[in-house]
Amino acid sequence: MMVLLANTQDDPKRELEIVAALHKRRVDGIIIAPSCGCNNSALTYLCEQRIPSVMVDRLPDVDLDGVGVENRRSLATMVTHLIDHGHERIGFLAGQANFTTALERAEGFRDGLRSRGLAVHEERISIGHTDLATATDAAAHLLTSAKPVTALIGGNNLTTIGIMLAARRCGMHVSADVAVAGFDDFDWADAFEPRLTAMVQPCQAIGSTAAALLNSRMDCTTGKPVTIRLPPTFKIRNSCGCDAASQ
Repeated sequence: MMVLLANTQDDPKRELEIVAALHKRRVDGIIIAPSCGCNNSALTYLCEQRIPSVMVDRLPDVDLDGVGVENRRSLATMVTHLIDHGHERIGFLAGQANFTTALERAEGFRDGLRSRGLAVHEERISIGHTDLATATDAAAHLLTSAKPVTALIGGNNLTTIGIMLAARRCGMHVSADVAVAGFDDFDWADAFEPRLTAMVQPCQAIGSTAAALLNSRMDCTTGKPVTIRLPPTFKIRNSCGCDAASQ
């Protein structure tokens, strides 16, 4: 079996070009992390050409199989954890606004607040960050507003790093002055100071499940699309203000 890899750089035009090129090479199936939502032209092409395909991570509502994590429920868990440790003014930062992961996690953020009877302040939800500069600026704004947040959640690695940089810019100490938690984990998160509390995605399981699902779809191209959501693991360390050793 030959496996071909390509990086779309989250560019919808480039993504369509790559998918069409792979189709011309008569690949048996495609695993794709879509660059955007339901209006994605590459996904439309895959559906129209009936190419066996599996989406991973970002799962827009299209007629293709998909494998991802339980974004909404998991983000709500992070919020309630912070609330149960005394935080009521919590902010959330996420990546590109047209990614289903960002939108689902934002909904989970709202769910978590409502589940504890807290109001949702939309001005504390900041989505659309594709670089460290904007993520850092947004986090700094939330930390220095008239009613500053006391806890921040990063919806992906980039926004979590932005939060860390913003805390430093504002002269704050993570954990002591502001609680921080991130969705996704760093290879070095356990060595970070303070050690980063994170919702850890089962990346290997996502990949192996997607490959198995693609094999099944190549064997049988009929039938309704299948969506599989895997549970991530909430790794509580120190950045949220907890004593990780006691967890």
